[in-house]
Amino acid sequence: MSVSRFSESTDLTSDPDFIAANQADRADNLIPGEDKQAHLDHIRADIRNFKENNGLDNVIVLWTANTERYAEIIPGVNDTAENLLEAVKSSHEEVSPSTVFAMASILEGCAYINGAPQNTFVPGAIELAEQHKTFIGGDDFKSGQTKVKSVLAEFLVNAGIKPLSISSYNHLGNNDGKNLSSQRQFRSKEISKSSVVDDMVAANSVLYKSAAELTEETGEVHKTGEHPDHIVVIKHVPAVGDSSKLTTLSNTGAEADEQNELLTSITLSFLWVVEMSWYVTLTSTHPG
Repeated sequence: MSVSRFSESTDLTSDPDFIAANQADRADNLIPGEDKQAHLDHIRADIRNFKENNGLDNVIVLWTANTERYAEIIPGVNDTAENLLEAVKSSHEEVSPSTVFAMASILEGCAYINGAPQNTFVPGAIELAEQHKTFIGGDDFKSGQTKVKSVLAEFLVNAGIKPLSISSYNHLGNNDGKNLSSQRQFRSKEISKSSVVDDMVAANSVLYKSAAELTEETGEVHKTGEHPDHIVVIKHVPAVGDSSKLTTLSNTGAEADEQNELLTSITLSFLWVVEMSWYVTLTSTHPG
């Protein structure tokens, strides 16, 4: 099997509206102009040339570029494959660079893996992939704190312990942190990190009551069911460099046992420090 790298020799598209303003000085390998159809054609040609020059049977495109802001889903623009193709022709403002890359990959029959948390796969892109029978996948790598948080949350829930709140603190020193210091880009990351909690709640109807159950129990209309309070904080700390300092706090709160009125409070804290060492502290108290 032959493996070749594509990213270093490939020009990128850049839309200042989709990345943080503080990235302007780093964007030095771009396809010129603002014509998104020209960008799409350029990327498709790059993929074909790369495949031919390296004698490859298949190409897989992996997006590891900056986190973009979320694209707005607009009927008639990016809701169908046909509309999305037309939106590219007109260089519509809500067609993101990562979606252009995904479309180029799909049209060239190349699998596309999205390693960033933005909504690259708008409905039109998904439909286009289905039409061309091309594999697309990915919603952020979730290889650091988010992955660990997922494992810990699943462990607690499977053990019958109900997390009531999850607070995540991220100190990032490299360009990822700099880009995410912009609110719109941070929002993409926040949604991605929060989705793991949503999946956890949806998977356990015993610990977490549905909206219907809460409405019946309280007599008040609830539009959403029970859900842990979830806070995500990301701060750019240049001194950290390429390392990361991540802290996750998961609090199960206080639950009263009706049998013996035993009050149990558990707080789980997780710290991922620069040296990549992991510290986990689990404290359980039984008053009285």
